[in-house]
Amino acid sequence: VHKLDLDTTDSNTGIPPFRILENGRLLPRRDVDSTSEVCEKGRGRSVYLNGLFAFAPSDNADLRVTPRNYRLLETLTDNPAKIRALAEVNGMRDRLGNDGVWLLTKLRIHCDPRLTFGRVAVGSRRDMAVHDIRIDLDQIRFGLLRAEEARVRWTEDGLWRSLEIDLETLTAPWLPEPGRLVLALDWKTDGELRLRRLQLSAGASLWIDASLAWSDTELGEATVTFGEGMRLREGLRRACGGEDAWEAWIGGFLDAIRSGELPFSCGIDAQAEAALLHAGNADSAPGNLVIALNRAADGMTLSCRSG
Repeated sequence: VHKLDLDTTDSNTGIPPFRILENGRLLPRRDVDSTSEVCEKGRGRSVYLNGLFAFAPSDNADLRVTPRNYRLLETLTDNPAKIRALAEVNGMRDRLGNDGVWLLTKLRIHCDPRLTFGRVAVGSRRDMAVHDIRIDLDQIRFGLLRAEEARVRWTEDGLWRSLEIDLETLTAPWLPEPGRLVLALDWKTDGELRLRRLQLSAGASLWIDASLAWSDTELGEATVTFGEGMRLREGLRRACGGEDAWEAWIGGFLDAIRSGELPFSCGIDAQAEAALLHAGNADSAPGNLVIALNRAADGMTLSCRSG
């Protein structure tokens, strides 16, 4: 029996998005009805209930006599072909000799066919270069993103790892000229992922600059600056294909706040809503728009101003 600290059950299927590996091979019988079935019948059965993951060896062996190596494989998918592919990659981690290559290979399986890339050049165990990256964001109407090269670097600090990704010569249907996307993230060994910094530029113009500060358990505050207002609006029109692109984009964000769909509680007053929506109008100021999230006693509050 293994205790998990996070609620990892898929909200649509009720099945946890991971599998158990026994000496590198998937246990065969997943998500049975009860822990008693696991105990009585065994043979690789497993079940996830109330934060506990119970499983039995594939051959009902006594693990005190015949020790086995068990690992949780995060799948993020219920596609059997992808689960099998992830299991194979999980067993290749030590042979690849570079955690970045291992994670990138898993990411390509997760996102197939929306993510593809070409040659990977490994600099050391802590950095690499990835060439000819293509990210299909058509599902959110942002089209195909392409980057000639991405520089990836990472460090480790206890349970947390810091990851920096620099996408150079970035092109997209809504960028008027090649740009650049810089991401700084932290992720935990249990799969928790946090964004610390995001910067998107078009040519020499900085379009988006986002900074997030975290405590040990939650988001503390965040600031997002949208620069070059007129060029950003034009980019959104290109991405979404209409004059009302900003209103649609911000409107979806405001709807998520009102309906509680964000991963944290957040409040916004009518003045801030109006300022956000007006920022997309042709008569709005061409300068920066600054959005700030700050933690209050009852959750996060959102404010905005022109800069």
